[in-house]
Amino acid sequence: FYECSALNQLKLRYTAKQTSSLGVYVDDVLKQTLELPAADAYTEYCVSITVPKGSSLQLKLEADGEMRLDSVGAYAQLEAENGTLQGNAAIVADEAASNKAVVGGLQSEADRITMTGVRSGARVKICYKAEADSVLRVIVNGKNSVELALKATKGYEDTSATLNVPAGSTLEFVPVSATG
Repeated sequence: FYECSALNQLKLRYTAKQTSSLGVYVDDVLKQTLELPAADAYTEYCVSITVPKGSSLQLKLEADGEMRLDSVGAYAQLEAENGTLQGNAAIVADEAASNKAVVGGLQSEADRITMTGVRSGARVKICYKAEADSVLRVIVNGKNSVELALKATKGYEDTSATLNVPAGSTLEFVPVSATG
């Protein structure tokens, strides 16, 4: 892919008879090697990666094997629904959302969204809609965290906080108090 728009996340839809090593190259430089698990049916795999505007993006098998790539989704921002969901967290359709879907069911600390391989930054910004006042904890690499006070809203609102996020981090979004 040549002269890409700026993006921060890829979603691959693929099938493979065996685990496949797929290299992700930006401007001919290997940025990540993905170990895609074997999948008899088409499955989706999301990865956080920064591709600057105007760069080229290449996906290349790094070892012998065979996989079929059905589609590649590219996102300018991290989308919650592309994270790993736990507990009661679930994807819910919402026409007003950036990708026409959101994650709902965030009601207890067992319900969470985990994103791996996140780019570096000094702030975290989320776009949310909440039925009641809530608190969301954002955890970086299992240690540093910040709690965001989310006011009840009728529509989507943005909030942000200062948080050191090193390149390649794992972010967890965990409700401290919430109603979904």
